[in-house]
Amino acid sequence: MTQWNLNNKNLQFMDLKNDSKSIQRLIEKINDEQTILNDERYDEPLQNDSIVIVIQVHKRMTYLMHLIESLSNARDISKTLLIFSHDYYDEEINELVQSIDFCRVMQIFYPYSIQTHPNDFPGDNEHDCRRDIKKSDAIRLKCNNALFSDKFGHYRESKFTQMKHHYWWKLNRIFDELIVTRNMKDMLLLLLEEDYMIAPDFLHVLNLLKSLSKNKCSYCNMLALGTYSEGISGENYFKVC
Repeated sequence: MTQWNLNNKNLQFMDLKNDSKSIQRLIEKINDEQTILNDERYDEPLQNDSIVIVIQVHKRMTYLMHLIESLSNARDISKTLLIFSHDYYDEEINELVQSIDFCRVMQIFYPYSIQTHPNDFPGDNEHDCRRDIKKSDAIRLKCNNALFSDKFGHYRESKFTQMKHHYWWKLNRIFDELIVTRNMKDMLLLLLEEDYMIAPDFLHVLNLLKSLSKNKCSYCNMLALGTYSEGISGENYFKVC
C-alpha cells in the first residue's frame, strides 16, 4: 500500500497574483502540450479499455489532498490515467498534483473561467441581473437576460454557470481533443470532484459493475459508485437500497 505524503515541504510557488492574461497564456500552453506525468515509469502502455479518472478541481486544497491520499491507497491505481480538470490556476495546487507518483497524471484547464474572464462571461458583469431581483424590476432596469430567470425566479450566478460549463467542456475535451484518449474506444471514465474520498477497492467494484452491466443491463451507459440522496442514511440504507 502506498503511503502518500500530504506534508510535502519542498513545494515552491509562483505568485501570479490576479494577472488573468498571464494565467490564460499559461493554461493555453499546458492544454496544448497535453503532458502525461509519470508515463516513463510504466512499461505497460495504457490499454483500449483502461480506466480514466477525471477530477473536477476548483481551489479547495485540503479536500483535494485527502482525495489524493485515498487514491494513493487504492488497489491497481497504477493502471489508471488520472486527469485533473481545473477551473482555477493555482501554483500550490499544481505542485500538489504534480507530486503524485502512483499513476499517470494529466492536467487540463477550463479556458473560460471566472479567473481568466472576471468581467465577462462566465464572470460577472455590472449589467447582470441580481440573483433575487423580481422579474418585473429586471425588465424595467433592462439588466442582462431580464426575460430569462430560472424556474425558481432567480438569475444567473457566475460560480454555478462556471461549474456547469466546466463540466461539459472537460467531457468534450477528453472524448474529442486529447491524444491519449483518442483510441481508447472501450475506456471506462470515472467522474469525481475534489471533495470526494474513495475506498481502496473502488476500482475492483467498478470493474465488477462493468461486467455486470454487460450481462444484465446492456443498454446501461452510466454506472454510479455512490449517491447524494438526502433520503438515504446509515440507519435506513439497506431498506432503501
